[in-house]
Amino acid sequence: MNQLVWVILLTTMTSQCVVDCQLSGDLRILSTSQTNKGRLEIYHEGEWGTVCDNQFENVDAEVACRQLGYCSGMMIPSDHVDDGQGTIWLNDIDCSGSETKLLNCSHSIETSHCHHYEDVGIHCFLSCPAEENEGVLRIITKSAGNKGRLEINYKGEWGTICAHSFHHVDAAVACRQLGYWCVLRSKQNHKCINEFK
Repeated sequence: MNQLVWVILLTTMTSQCVVDCQLSGDLRILSTSQTNKGRLEIYHEGEWGTVCDNQFENVDAEVACRQLGYCSGMMIPSDHVDDGQGTIWLNDIDCSGSETKLLNCSHSIETSHCHHYEDVGIHCFLSCPAEENEGVLRIITKSAGNKGRLEINYKGEWGTICAHSFHHVDAAVACRQLGYWCVLRSKQNHKCINEFK
């Protein structure tokens, strides 16, 4: 009988702890679709609240992501995350990058001029690419060949490169990096560009 009481007591204490064991400064990411990408929230004074995006940069997101157990991360525009509710706890975060917790970074608790449309969004990465993989290019094509969409590896993820202000000389550099001798200027004139001016 005495063992049963201890089991019930421990079970009750364990379930209580799951609900109430957040510590001030704990972080979480809230999102409707992904666990590693969304609105950043911090626990303080018994409640979860948001972080204002004033002066928030990628280095700050990296610290937050490392605190959450990820390898690295980056900020995402606040208009790409849902607006939070409740208290906005932090503002003007300025990390050096070596901190282990976001609260170890320089910050302000003055948030009276912040609004929830300015809530910080972050995207955290599970794996850290080796530095030699940073900036690696690839061509995505429907068929085998050397013509297609150009992608770049950035912080362990593949993404596209915007065509705006991407000129023939830029294409020539990319092609050289991929091991090709030159890039065709257009389908019409077939002029090969291999010089960089």
